[in-house]
Amino acid sequence: MFADKTRWLSVADADQRELFLSVGCALENLAVAAGHFGYACNVTYFPGKEDEIARVNLTALGRQTGDERIFSALLSRHTNRNLYDSRPVPEDVLQKLQNCSTEEGMQIYLTSELQTRNDFRDLTVAADQVLFADINYKSELGHWLGQGMMGPTGVQALVAQMALVFSI
Repeated sequence: MFADKTRWLSVADADQRELFLSVGCALENLAVAAGHFGYACNVTYFPGKEDEIARVNLTALGRQTGDERIFSALLSRHTNRNLYDSRPVPEDVLQKLQNCSTEEGMQIYLTSELQTRNDFRDLTVAADQVLFADINYKSELGHWLGQGMMGPTGVQALVAQMALVFSI
């Protein structure tokens, strides 16, 4: 596996953290699909070739492995850019989410405390202000907006690009 460096956001993701997360997600999807179709997936990370992130070897097992629900989720996954409902998430769903933190070193924190939520919102707004003050960041984001990669397409994408890049 190689990362597509032509899609790397060199300003917004200078250390390539998000790039590697994306490749990791694709690799995990491959492993889930391999198990579904009856293959063992053996991964060697950073095997030595320049820019090679992982080498994947598939071995036929003749039987399915893994959780069928996870494979089904891959097929139904989609991006939703619509506004979310303003209704609260049911308590049992929040508890299921909380129980997902089973791996060592991983913790999911949920809070309904208004001050914590407001503080988090304020930090997000401050971070956005720092990013949007950087003309290189706005130009890079504008490029991808103009390509129709973030929602609007065609003329709407170009208008969104110009509105972003030329905003103060």
